[in-house]
Amino acid sequence: MSIFQCKFPFLNLMAIIILAITSNTFAQDDAIYFDKQWIKCQEDQAAYSRTLEEQDSLIKVVDYYYKMGVQFIGYVKNTPDVIHELKNYGKFELGPIGVGTYFRKNGKRDSGVNFTPFDKHYGVQPEYLALLDSIDTISGNTKNLTFEISYFKSITVYGFVLNEYEHGIWVKRSLKTGKVLKMSRNYQGELDGLSKTYYRSGVLRGTYHYSNGYEHGERKKYNRKGILVQSRIYEHGTLKETWQYGKPKKVEN
Repeated sequence: MSIFQCKFPFLNLMAIIILAITSNTFAQDDAIYFDKQWIKCQEDQAAYSRTLEEQDSLIKVVDYYYKMGVQFIGYVKNTPDVIHELKNYGKFELGPIGVGTYFRKNGKRDSGVNFTPFDKHYGVQPEYLALLDSIDTISGNTKNLTFEISYFKSITVYGFVLNEYEHGIWVKRSLKTGKVLKMSRNYQGELDGLSKTYYRSGVLRGTYHYSNGYEHGERKKYNRKGILVQSRIYEHGTLKETWQYGKPKKVEN
């Protein structure tokens, strides 16, 4: 990992962010060098290098595999203390950062980072903005709310985390088609509210209602043609009633 130790290590997180350079306080030739343990060193001992650029109220941080490609691109708040840390330390707990992407040596995205709403529209891709705008509808104190993105082989998963718990809307989307495969609502780590799943074609697959982590209400399942084929009624996690296409309704004991 680079300078930023992920606040939530249980997620393999990342964001795709490329921003235009608006100004340049730190010359890119003034690289800072770190060894394999991310300890500051001379160039002849370097395994990584770093450049810093000022962009409005943020600092753009670019870490490189020495004489190779990019290892990390991220944005942090522009303060003297932060600049000092960036120039002298490879790994440290920085606190809230803007946006960031990690890369492997082959150029592919690797493990990731979190996005905090302190500047929520700065460089965020349009498909995420609507979700970020829903911050205003999320219950609870959103001061520590972060927006996180995780990339896997064929899907991406993104949503909000509050105090280390999934909170608010979470989305699973196909990387190939861009279609949403699942959308759920959470409250402090527990499913709460309406969740929906979709076939890869985009057809609705099922709807689920939760209360404090338990199914509560009607669960509906649809076939690939969009026809309702099953319904179940739950009360606080207990199955009460079942209906299946072509069969009579069954009341559970």
